[in-house]
Amino acid sequence: MPASLPGPDMDVDTLLQMMKDTILIAVQRYNYKGGAYAAAVSTTSPVLDDLNTIINSPLLSKHEKDIFSQMKRSTIILRNLQARGEKPPDGLQMITLFSWAMELEEITAADAKKRGQYVPPTMMQAMGDNGEVEESFLFDNEGGVTRHAGGKPGVVPGAPEAFNQAQAEACKDFWSGVGDGRVGVGSFAG
Repeated sequence: MPASLPGPDMDVDTLLQMMKDTILIAVQRYNYKGGAYAAAVSTTSPVLDDLNTIINSPLLSKHEKDIFSQMKRSTIILRNLQARGEKPPDGLQMITLFSWAMELEEITAADAKKRGQYVPPTMMQAMGDNGEVEESFLFDNEGGVTRHAGGKPGVVPGAPEAFNQAQAEACKDFWSGVGDGRVGVGSFAG
């Protein structure tokens, strides 16, 4: 989960939007902590307010607070760069800035699974020139990869049908127009 992976050409505004999208995925899509933050975290609430709401919650363990606090520090660094009109860091600095991402994925997925929610594996899909999925690759937490021929854009092979129906609907705008042999990365519901 972050909403996408930071790239070398991303500007500060895009990185800040990625932070916001990552919080929205955790709270709205994963229903983090059983929806405890759903009323406070929305598409219009300021990202630092979102993070403060979550960090100050008694529902978080110290480890969880530490992860969200790292995310808050990264957000503040990006906001300061934005205010000064500077470019985002690159290379190792960018990796350090987003070091919280994998741990956030782990804690939000574990929370969702504990409540019985289906959490898809990370997925990458290779798209053909015609916009059709040529191959889907599913990545497990141990570094294993499962390869599937064909498929539908955004649909996770082997996932429950209800999940895939919702996934296809949620991803249709993203996948429209994709097709020039590009690769789509992410399991957008997870």
